[in-house]
Amino acid sequence: MSQRFNRERARQRRYELGLTVDQLAARIGAPKSYISQVETGAFSPGPVRFLALAGALQVAPAELWVDTEEREATA
Repeated sequence: MSQRFNRERARQRRYELGLTVDQLAARIGAPKSYISQVETGAFSPGPVRFLALAGALQVAPAELWVDTEEREATA
């Protein structure tokens, strides 16, 4: 089973919370460009920032992962 960061869910949750990219970046101590790159899929966050994102977005870490095999099967 292969998993990847669910950038779509992260962006959706940021919108649900009414957070700007700047606000989310400030909450996790990262530059604005970092959030933009994560949300566009330029790269996935490392373990520390991943957990910080989950906390800032008020979700369980598992909500920010997607099973790539499951996704490919439903595409």
